[in-house]
Amino acid sequence: MKRVDNYYVDSKGNKWNKSYFTEEDAIRLSSTLTNCADCTDCTDCTDCTNCTNCTFCADCTNCYRCTNCTDCTDCYRCTNCADCADCTFCADCTDCTNCTDCTNCYLCHRCTDCYRCTNCTDCYRCTNCADCTFCTFCTECTFCTNCTDCYRWTDCTKLIK
Repeated sequence: MKRVDNYYVDSKGNKWNKSYFTEEDAIRLSSTLTNCADCTDCTDCTDCTNCTNCTFCADCTNCYRCTNCTDCTDCYRCTNCADCADCTFCADCTDCTNCTDCTNCYLCHRCTDCYRCTNCTDCYRCTNCADCTFCTFCTECTFCTNCTDCYRWTDCTKLIK
């Protein structure tokens, strides 16, 4: 462990801010990272790169304050996302599973099998969504655009409110 600027840095470039962590903390936290590189203030992660303040994540890149996520990139404060594919710039997502090509999602909750969702806001219990844009409170929608308060709607197709 070496000191560089305001950080304790391990051999893989992972670092911990010495204002918040002791050198002993940094050594202990470094041992919780497996194959991670260039991460900052992270703990218990595997195969991550350039993440900050993440915990229990795997195969993530450039994420910030995520917990228990897998395969995320450039995400912020996501929790329990697993098996996401090509998700980027998601924020505050919770319990996403098998999402593909999601971009700029915000406050999604319990999303499952989403596909190409873009800029979703305040989605809650989304299921099997496809190509949704700016939707809120959707359930089992397909090809919806700009839906608002679609909570408990099922089998929506091209519904525009």
